[in-house]
Amino acid sequence: MSTEAALLRTIREAPEDDTVRLVYADLVEEEGDPDRGEFIRVQIALANISETDPARRALEDREHALLAEHESRWLGVPTDSDGLTAWQFVRGFVDDVSATPNFMQNEGSDLCAVNPVRRWRVQSSQSDMPEDLLEAGRRGWFSRLEALDLSGWFQSIGEMERFLTRSDFARLRELDLTGQPGLDDLPGILERSQFLTQLKVLRVGGRGFYDEAPLDAENMIHVLSKTRLTELSMWACQLAAEDIRDLLVCDCCQELTSLNIADNQIAPDGWDAFREGRCRLRSLDLTGTPLGAISLENVLQQPSLSELRVLNLNRCGSAMANIRALAASRFWTQAEELQMHSGTIPENSLESLFTSTGSPNLRVLEVSENYFRDAGVAGLCSAKWAGSLTTLDLSRNYLTDESLRLLAGCERFAQLRTLNLSFNNHYDQPGADPGDRITDAGLRALAQSPHLTNLRKLDIRGILCAHETRMAFQARFGSRLRA
Repeated sequence: MSTEAALLRTIREAPEDDTVRLVYADLVEEEGDPDRGEFIRVQIALANISETDPARRALEDREHALLAEHESRWLGVPTDSDGLTAWQFVRGFVDDVSATPNFMQNEGSDLCAVNPVRRWRVQSSQSDMPEDLLEAGRRGWFSRLEALDLSGWFQSIGEMERFLTRSDFARLRELDLTGQPGLDDLPGILERSQFLTQLKVLRVGGRGFYDEAPLDAENMIHVLSKTRLTELSMWACQLAAEDIRDLLVCDCCQELTSLNIADNQIAPDGWDAFREGRCRLRSLDLTGTPLGAISLENVLQQPSLSELRVLNLNRCGSAMANIRALAASRFWTQAEELQMHSGTIPENSLESLFTSTGSPNLRVLEVSENYFRDAGVAGLCSAKWAGSLTTLDLSRNYLTDESLRLLAGCERFAQLRTLNLSFNNHYDQPGADPGDRITDAGLRALAQSPHLTNLRKLDIRGILCAHETRMAFQARFGSRLRA
């Protein structure tokens, strides 16, 4: 076996070890491929610095340039291969693949031979059959997978029983069945699987069809008692408050740090489930729940949420009490991400958030599809905590060019990397006046901003934008900006 082949095997078997990757980078550089070696080093450096590190911009620019020139060669298979839809390089190698079973049994096997692929997002095509998924589960590369996403596959959970109970899941830690029907079959299949006790992340539900058989929560909790989960998503599984109470005192949740119970009709009195929980959640999704709409203050006061950093309150209405509860909570002093989209929240109700000290670590704020206008953007620009934001979503609101001038002139947004302004126009927003829209004048103000130097992604879908304005963005930010 050659030195290169031996190193690749070690990287596949020990994907967390950066030392071996750096040795491989030295080897390929010595053998005449300096760009490959540099790319590995650049991505390893990016993986080990914060999102706001000053060194990040130059590293990302170099990463972008190297991928633009060499990505198809480094991938190891044609980028337009049938069944291959997406991939991601992590620390110099492909780590994440979205593809059909047919691809993975053919070109995908070659890709996995030279890359430590740890996540497969299974895709469906008209030519795929159930047997193709079964066959993929027997391949050598399959046993190295740590995460499997079946949300894009066409079979129900019950129809995947043979695959889920007979495949070689030697390293599987994460299973995503979001959107798949057949929740009533899930507890029994998990109990018969070989990977249950090693599972750390489980995502299910999300269809929200109340004419389907619901998840048997009691049986599911019993089966999961054999696990020690760190993340659990049970989106739209027809759960009630009593189910959440039983779940959070179960042994399976004592190490839980992330919980998604969105779109379950959990009554407002269900807040006490978090009082008895032994976990310390860092992420909680209460989207579309009566619990999040009415009892947020009680929820945020519970010990199991004392370390909360990420909170999703989408589609939870516009109760002023919720905003005041947020501003006064411990969560708001340590928050890293807050999502409140589709909440019909008037901008004047956010004053308590704008005037609060907030968190110095808030990175993500999503307030799309509310009633944000220019005054709301002015309040946001004045907020002390806005200076740490790296992602800001203001889409589907009622912004005008004045909002963009305010954003462009605000020094607080120097760390901003992603800005979503899409569909701020009077065509898509109900009740909008003709002047409630963004035009080229506002966009040009953004392009000329001396503060938005770290911007990497700008979403302006649904906004009429002249070719000259797009050229202004390209001249200002270069090809690294995706607009």
